[in-house]
Amino acid sequence: MLRPRIQIRNVRGIDEHREAIEDDLRTRINNWCEPNRNVPFCARDLVGGEHTYWDGTALYHLYERNVRRLGSRRANIQAGKDVGHLLAAVLNNDRRTFETSRRWVREYRLVR
Repeated sequence: MLRPRIQIRNVRGIDEHREAIEDDLRTRINNWCEPNRNVPFCARDLVGGEHTYWDGTALYHLYERNVRRLGSRRANIQAGKDVGHLLAAVLNNDRRTFETSRRWVREYRLVR
């Protein structure tokens, strides 16, 4: 659950991979929250930096989908936006409570 509530945007065109992508994001969230209980995080903490290479993960389907739609130049940017929308949806459906705020990017923090 997210607090305060925010608009959750739907990512279309990934129906056959949605469950795997959401499971991948849940795993990344859990791996972040265990050692960093009160530390805020954003999508780039989970899927950027040392986690940038999505080959072999469910997230790669987002990139492939966007390459087909937009070409390789814009695919990375749109895949990042898609991950942000899916991350918000996964956190909103989580049984735990996450606070959210918007600074330069949308941040989340596990409350309980």
